[in-house]
Amino acid sequence: MKKRILSLLLCASLLASALSVTALAADSAAPSGPKGEPILYLNGEKMTADEEGSTLTFENGGTATLSTAGENETGGTDYALTLENVRATKSVHQDIGGELRAAGLYFLGSGQTSGTQKRDTLSIALKGTNFILAQGEADDASVTALVSVGSVSISGEGSLNLMAMSSQGAETSCSGMFVIGDVSVGSSVHCSARTGRALLLSGQVSLTDGATLRWPTELTLTESGMKVLMNGEASADMIVVAAPTDSVNRSVAVFNLWKAKGSPKPEGAYPFTDEPVGGFMRDAIHWAGSTGLAKGYGDGTFGCNDNITNEQFAVLFYRLIGSPAVEGDFPADYPYAGSVSSWARDAMLRAVSQSWKVDPKGILTHAEMDRLVAVLSRTN
Repeated sequence: MKKRILSLLLCASLLASALSVTALAADSAAPSGPKGEPILYLNGEKMTADEEGSTLTFENGGTATLSTAGENETGGTDYALTLENVRATKSVHQDIGGELRAAGLYFLGSGQTSGTQKRDTLSIALKGTNFILAQGEADDASVTALVSVGSVSISGEGSLNLMAMSSQGAETSCSGMFVIGDVSVGSSVHCSARTGRALLLSGQVSLTDGATLRWPTELTLTESGMKVLMNGEASADMIVVAAPTDSVNRSVAVFNLWKAKGSPKPEGAYPFTDEPVGGFMRDAIHWAGSTGLAKGYGDGTFGCNDNITNEQFAVLFYRLIGSPAVEGDFPADYPYAGSVSSWARDAMLRAVSQSWKVDPKGILTHAEMDRLVAVLSRTN
């Protein structure tokens, strides 16, 4: 497939972090073996790539399998990790460069710091919907959902949601993905972080046609003029840049739900008279309208550029997960109960029960959109 390449450079602060990570191979406290074998941790457990492979089974029935995929062009080893409906919510906490760091998926390839040309790589194959959450503790200097010292390729028909969260009240730096090397994406990957940078890369990211790599903030330029991707969205055709506090319009909201559902192909004729700016969202709106997930206005338009309220988005997502039955009433500490529209009550009750206690009439922001999708995705 034709690939378009986005070159990503690290700022000085990121390079300092990278040096502390790559210094791990020489650290006496490092978790590598006596011969510097590569290591991989997932959900707090170490996986090994022997002849039979290593498999983890999760409570929801999901599985992760690690094996070797042969020698690569550098003489290093390609490791293959298959994720199928994984819900990883436990982190490994490692002393890296004298600081405690947490990671949901942590890969350290051998040869990365030895001065040799050999480089181990990690290939991740996705099946179904996969979620990796890294949760920090009070002493962690950083929290990252996916850490890889070695290039990473992600492919398959499934999706991967990477989320990093600091401990309660801690001002810990978080990132959804931190890779010393290149990243190749051939499927749907969503990176998010409560604080800090959602996506940190030292090399290049390449996206095959139809793939998306999304992270929610902004593209900045450091004082040294080096580019740092903090948040945005990239596909083979476009880049969307948005800050966490930016408002979300109806097109973007539906686009994110469409991606969460696996980008299903829409059926029938396009149901609205207006179309979004940028053709990449058209299929999402087509799908939402044809399935009844989203309704248009009486004049036949969808309102592509209209902002969407919190309760409107809650209803869309509630429909997406099958409109499960809800019972009871809003908790006493939810101050907006009287503002919830009658048609949005069940959806907002479900959202509030998962700590999404926002003003129903407020305009949805990218941060709140990501938080609701992440919270409800973990419970369904």
